[in-house]
Order: sequence, then structure tokens, then C-alpha cells
Amino acid sequence: MKLQIQTGLNNKILRKKAEEIKNISDEKEFIEELKKFLKKSDDWVWVASPQVWFSKRIFLAQFDKKNTTVVINPKILKFSEKKVVWKEWCLSLPWIFWDVERSKKIVVEYFNENWKKIKMELKWFWAIVFQHEFDHLEGVLFFDKLVNWEFEMDKKMTEKDLEKLWIKV
Repeated sequence: MKLQIQTGLNNKILRKKAEEIKNISDEKEFIEELKKFLKKSDDWVWVASPQVWFSKRIFLAQFDKKNTTVVINPKILKFSEKKVVWKEWCLSLPWIFWDVERSKKIVVEYFNENWKKIKMELKWFWAIVFQHEFDHLEGVLFFDKLVNWEFEMDKKMTEKDLEKLWIKV
């Protein structure tokens, strides 16, 4: 199985709500491939399955090169009212690096790769990244949530227009 990052504002897989996992044993091979794929990178921290053409509710978090967390069928149970604006970037939209507003703290629930239910509170960086990857599973890209966009979010801009802006910056 060869995994490759998918890009594009209008990519059909990236814009589709991912399917819930019903049986973890059906996904074991994919999870192992995704772990290998993530470990090859020097700077990626997280990757969602729709980013590699697999529209299932799975993403991986790599806190360091030795420990990878598998997040299956995640839910965000609570968002803090306190928000933070953070510069985000995405493997699927590599030409954009911009401000996005996210909840500063969230409470999440998901299954790990052993099908154990995990519930935890995440703050700051990890809360922001979890929300970003969760959005991928919902068919939402961070471009949809940009703030302080000086061009007033011209939705008619094409990917080529955005790439030109990136190069000029």
C-alpha cells in the first residue's frame, strides 16, 4: 500500500465526511502503514486518513519518533469558550500558512488501536492540532476557518491564485 498526501481546496476526499470505523481488525494493516508513513517524516506531527485517500475516521499523533497515538472515531465533547488565534499550516494545503481561531481547551473521546475508549482534556497546542485533524475527518480544511484574511476571504480565489500569493510573500 503506497500512501501519498493529497492536496487541494476542492479535493473530493478531503471535502467528504469520513466514515466511522466499525471493526478495528479491518483497519489494522492501514494503521500500520500510516504509522510507517508518519515515522518517515522529520517534521510532521499528525496526519488524518483522508489526507492519504482513505476516508475513515482515523488520525495519528506522533509526539516523538518512538510514540504514535492512533485516534479512531474521535469526538470533541466540549469546547472552551476561551479561544486562541494560531498560525496553522497543512500538508494538504502546503502553500497557505495563516491564522485560525480555535478553542484553547477541549475535552475529547476516541478509541485507540486496541479499541480502548480514551477520554481526555487537551490544552493549547494539542487542542489546536486535535481540532485541525478532527476537521479533516469532517471534510473541513483550515482554509475554511482563516481569520484576519486581508483579502476578505475571496471564495472565488483558485488554488493557483493562492499559490501565487504564497510565492510572493
